[in-house]
Amino acid sequence: LLVIAGLLLEGWVLALLTGLTILSLTVIVIAEVQGVLVITPEVFVPAYDLMVIVTLCLITAVTMHFLKKDLIQSIRQLRQNEQALAKANDELRREIAERKQAENALQEYQATLQTRSESLAIINTITDTLHQSFDAHQVAQQAVQALVTDLQIPATAILTYDEKNSLLCVIASHGLPSWLLQETQSFPLGESLSGHALMRQEIMRCPDIQAEPRIYPSVQRSLQVIGMHSTLFIPLTYLSYKLGVLNLFFHDAEQMVAARHETVLAIAKSISLALANARYVNQIEIEIQERKEAEQALQVERDFAHQIVTNMGQGLSVTDAEGKFSFVNPAFTQMLGYAPEDLQGKTPFDIAAEGEQETLLTVQYNRRSGRATSYETRLRHVDGHAVDVLITGVPQWQGDVFQGTIAVITDLTERKQAEKAQLRFANQLETAVNIAKQVNAILDPEELFPTVVNLLQSRFDLYHVHIYLLDSKCGKLHISAGSGEIGQQLLQRQHYISIDEKHSLVARAAREKVSIWVNDVSKEPDFMPNPLLPSTQSEIAVPVIAHGAVLGVLDVQEDTPYSFSESDVDVLRILAGHIAIALQNANLFAARKEAELRLAELVTELETRNAELERFTYTVSHDLKSPLITIKGFLGLLEKDLAAARQDRIEADMTRIRTAAIIMEQLLHDLLELSRVGRIMNPPEMVAFTTIVEEARERVAGQLSTGRIALKVMNDLPDVYVDRTRIVEVMQNLLDNAIKFMGDQANPQIEIGATCQANKCVCFIRDNGMGIDPRYHDKVFGLFDRLDPSIEGTGIGLALVKRIIEVHNGRIWVESEGSGKGSTFFFTLPREAPGV
Repeated sequence: LLVIAGLLLEGWVLALLTGLTILSLTVIVIAEVQGVLVITPEVFVPAYDLMVIVTLCLITAVTMHFLKKDLIQSIRQLRQNEQALAKANDELRREIAERKQAENALQEYQATLQTRSESLAIINTITDTLHQSFDAHQVAQQAVQALVTDLQIPATAILTYDEKNSLLCVIASHGLPSWLLQETQSFPLGESLSGHALMRQEIMRCPDIQAEPRIYPSVQRSLQVIGMHSTLFIPLTYLSYKLGVLNLFFHDAEQMVAARHETVLAIAKSISLALANARYVNQIEIEIQERKEAEQALQVERDFAHQIVTNMGQGLSVTDAEGKFSFVNPAFTQMLGYAPEDLQGKTPFDIAAEGEQETLLTVQYNRRSGRATSYETRLRHVDGHAVDVLITGVPQWQGDVFQGTIAVITDLTERKQAEKAQLRFANQLETAVNIAKQVNAILDPEELFPTVVNLLQSRFDLYHVHIYLLDSKCGKLHISAGSGEIGQQLLQRQHYISIDEKHSLVARAAREKVSIWVNDVSKEPDFMPNPLLPSTQSEIAVPVIAHGAVLGVLDVQEDTPYSFSESDVDVLRILAGHIAIALQNANLFAARKEAELRLAELVTELETRNAELERFTYTVSHDLKSPLITIKGFLGLLEKDLAAARQDRIEADMTRIRTAAIIMEQLLHDLLELSRVGRIMNPPEMVAFTTIVEEARERVAGQLSTGRIALKVMNDLPDVYVDRTRIVEVMQNLLDNAIKFMGDQANPQIEIGATCQANKCVCFIRDNGMGIDPRYHDKVFGLFDRLDPSIEGTGIGLALVKRIIEVHNGRIWVESEGSGKGSTFFFTLPREAPGV
């Protein structure tokens, strides 16, 4: 029994008990032989029999020992198998839990995207509506109505800032009774909560109107009557300009908190931009406001994540220690197009896509090292294309021996496509935002359009991009910008498309005012191929429209068919709207610059006229005063001479008085003529310049004859489009001036001629008289400026001449080398009527 127990217990216990058993038997045998131990017949057992029994017991114990070892080994193997299965089940449960968690996250993300898409759609709709008008009242009314209708806000109001009177005035409202608006039509800026929001340029929330001391008590009572207890004040600003405040009224604070604040803020920015544009237009080009980018609203039409399949919906494979498939489920075979028997005996290396063997070797090493792995790879479909998959596998052990792998395979094809689409869409949105910012900041079309086409081509990875502008007078779409070298070539060729061209998607988009989207131009009869763009396979043409009028067309092309989606068309349509707005802003900016230049010219002219008027006033008072003093003085002498009956002196006094009166009469006549120039004019007509010269010659014939002055007139003088009477006065004054300043010339001569230049004639009168110092070339045309006071005259003649020439949109100048070198007066006259 001791030996049996030792065999069962093994180890040192077996050795001890066996030794004790042998010792005991030896002692008993010796004692019996020596007669020390006497065995009674009742218990007598011969020593031999005892040894046989012990031997049988030992054999039995040894047999039980080996059976026990096999039993323990079997139990250990069962426990190892149980642990491996439990581990595999844990991995599967964790994978399923992760899939469900990812599915829940995707559903939440999808719900968030749906909410944002709805908000963006509302923003896009409201923004498009606001930008259809430049009237501030109409813009504001459309905005408040849209806020109430689309966002279910109970009541709204827009207040504009009257900077001159420091007031906030209600310009539009919705949901508020008329009697309340009559009581609260305007507020002092510093005495209202709306004013505080605008001055601080921050959003102010008022959960309880009755508890806010900065709201007028009368307004509190009125709002309480209509059930409004909470309000939100959003300042409307653009750049550094304060435009007004958007007031939103709610029934309670919970409703205010539940409002889509991000959407409301985006709409408020669009309202600010629309009001800024309206203010600019209403101020008649005094200041151009840059329009802020409209919020881009695009509805997500594709699901970026695929549904996580259940474990039965995923592929499952089992491989043995050699890596050969021992089991595959139907989902795995359907994923790759194989039949189950096709994969039996094959390894993952046999179905791996090209370039994935190194990845599989690393995974195989990790699995044999006892590590579970999850990795992405590509497997080869039965038709040859690669399938992106996610594989999660755990090693399978039997004791310490590697038995193979259990793996779950998830098809990532849809996820990869969604990631690619998401990346493209994100790129589109980023490009749209960047282009919108730059479009609203650029006021020069020559800079705007190249920026747009280059951004579109680089960000969207397009084959080619054009922008055409419509010339409505000739009905042609001229290319304004094109991407790359081909775009430059088209610009150099001055490429254009007739709007009536039947086989042109660009012309068709302009005619129909709709976006044209063709994914395979080889099947489109209206496609017009361009020799410079032979690889075009798909095309989108989007009209650029402002206030219902087509300004041009945005055209994009790709070198692969079916390259565009509906989201691409939506993005391009929004960008075309921004281009239209930017083009309008650029035109308004150019008009403003032109107006500023014209204003500067008018200011300069006014300053010149004011200076001339001051000089005129002084000179007139002086020149009129001189003959009056002469008349007054000689009247006194005349009285004395009459009293003294001095007849000779009386005649002299009368002569002096008569001369002074004549000078005054001439001065007044010249001043009257000068004032009439520009006010009293005869209708212009085509008249031969020779006729004008002859009339002027007859008027000064006496002076020419007296001075023995030879007058030479060129032959074949041109016709001019002028006020005949006034130009005759010009020639008469210039001839009179040449005669008066002829000096002591022994052989006095005057020459009249003209030359033609484009649409004007340059006429001249040249004399060989006294000449004019170059320092006084401009002064001679001044009012009352007389270079030689000794020569009679009023100093108005040349000023009158200059005024008449300027009324004819011409100019006059003098050339002379100096004293004794003669003078030449040049002036320009129109050859034909304006617009001919």
